[in-house]
Amino acid sequence: MRTLRTLCVGLALCAAFAACHSAPQMPDADSGLLDGTSSSAGSSIRVLTFNIRYGTAEDGSNSWPHRRNLVADVLLQTAPHIVSIQEALVFQLSFLLERAPHFEKIGQHREGGERGEFCGLLVDASRFRVLGEGEFWLSDTPREPGSIGWDAACPRMCVWAHLMDRVTGRDLVVHSTHLDHRGARARRESVALIVHHIVDDRMRRTVPTLLAGDFNAGESSEPVAFLEKAGFSDTYRVVQPDVARSGTFNAFRGRDDGDKIDYIFCTRGFRVLDASIVRTELDGRYPSDHFPVLAEVEILPVERTPDLFE
Repeated sequence: MRTLRTLCVGLALCAAFAACHSAPQMPDADSGLLDGTSSSAGSSIRVLTFNIRYGTAEDGSNSWPHRRNLVADVLLQTAPHIVSIQEALVFQLSFLLERAPHFEKIGQHREGGERGEFCGLLVDASRFRVLGEGEFWLSDTPREPGSIGWDAACPRMCVWAHLMDRVTGRDLVVHSTHLDHRGARARRESVALIVHHIVDDRMRRTVPTLLAGDFNAGESSEPVAFLEKAGFSDTYRVVQPDVARSGTFNAFRGRDDGDKIDYIFCTRGFRVLDASIVRTELDGRYPSDHFPVLAEVEILPVERTPDLFE
C-alpha cells in the first residue's frame, strides 16, 4: 500500500526547509554523514532508522507538539534516501511528509491499513523507483493484519520494498521492522521469520538487502547473533567496532550508556562507507527517546548474480 506519495521533488527542497528552522546541535559532527555530505559522491545511499516515539504518549514537555520540528529537522539535515521509521502515527507522518514531500510512504500500519503505529519505510522517490513492496506480520499467521505472535505484547510486522536506484541502475531490497519490547521468544521467532522471508525467495537471495529498525535487543542478544550468523552485518560496527558508549535508547535525557538496540544491517553486496549514532539535541531537548542511526552504503558492482547467502 502506498499513500501520501509525492514524486519529483529533489533534495534541494530539503535544504530550503532546513534553512527556515534553527539548526539542532549535532555532537557527532566529526562524521561527514551528519552535515549532509557524502563519502562517495553520487552513488552512495544514506539510510536512517528512527524510532520517533508515538505521538499520543503523555510525555509532558517531551510530547509530540514540543519536538515535532526537531524530528523533521533530523530528517532534513541528515538527508537520508531511505528511512526505516518506527512508532509513527498517521498525524505524525502527515506532518513529516509535509516537511519532506520527496518521501514516498511504503507499508501498512501494525493493525492494518493506517491503524496503529507505522514501522514502514519512507523512500526518496527522486532517487528510487519502487519495483515491488509488501509487508507481513511477525506471527504464525504472517498474512493476517494485526496478528500477534508468540509472547509479544502487541502486533509486530515487517515492511519491505524492492527498489531500483535511478543513479546506478542497480537493485536493492530494504526491510523495516520493530520487534516486540516484552516477548523474548517473539524477538527470536521474528528475526527467524524475517530471514526466512528473504532467503526463501530466489530474487531476494541475489539482491543486496538492508534490514533496519528498532530490535529491542542488545548487541549480544540471540536475535542479533542469529542475524549475524545468517550473513547480515551491523553497518555501525563495520566502521565503529570499538565504540563502547553506543546506547540508542536515551529516555529523552541524552544517555548513551545502555544497549544499542537500533540497527541498520546489510548483506554482502554493499560497501559500508560510514555510520553514526545521531545524538541531536536543541537546548537540552531531544527529538525522541531513541537516537537515530545513520549509515552510508554503496552497492557493489557485480559481473554475475551471486547468491548472497551461500
